[in-house]
Amino acid sequence: METEGQWIEIGLDYIIGYVFDGDVSKKPTELIIEFKDLQTVSLLDKQLHKKEYTDSVTFDGKNYAVQKIEISYGFGMATESFFDGCHDTELFLEGFTLSDAYHQLINYTARKKNNQIEIPAIISRGGNIWNFSDLDAIQEL
Repeated sequence: METEGQWIEIGLDYIIGYVFDGDVSKKPTELIIEFKDLQTVSLLDKQLHKKEYTDSVTFDGKNYAVQKIEISYGFGMATESFFDGCHDTELFLEGFTLSDAYHQLINYTARKKNNQIEIPAIISRGGNIWNFSDLDAIQEL
C-alpha cells in the first residue's frame, strides 16, 4: 500500500529530521506537563470547563458509586471514570483528521518508558471503535 504525501524537513537545536506531512496537524497545540515531569502535547485546545461528580452503575443487580470527571475543550471532551480500582477514559474529538485522532489517542493511551513511547498495536477495528493490544486495563478506544 502506498500513501501519497511529502516529507517535510524540520530542524531543532541544529539537528535535522524529517516528518511525513500526514503526521502534521493544523490544530493549535497545548503543551501539558504530566506527573513526574513527563510532557505531552494536546490537540484538544484549551480547557473550557471541568466537572467532577459521582454517578452510579448497576452490576449484578446492585448499584455502585462511580467517580467521574468531565473536561470540555475547544475541540472535544474527555470523560474519566473511576470504579473499583479501575480507570477508564472516553474521548469525543471534534473536527479531527484520522492522523490527528490517532496521535491524540496515542498521547492518552501510550505508556512512556525511558523517554520512549510504547505504542499499542491495533488488534481489531469496527466503525469508530478501535481495539488495541493490552495496555494494562486500557485497550478499547
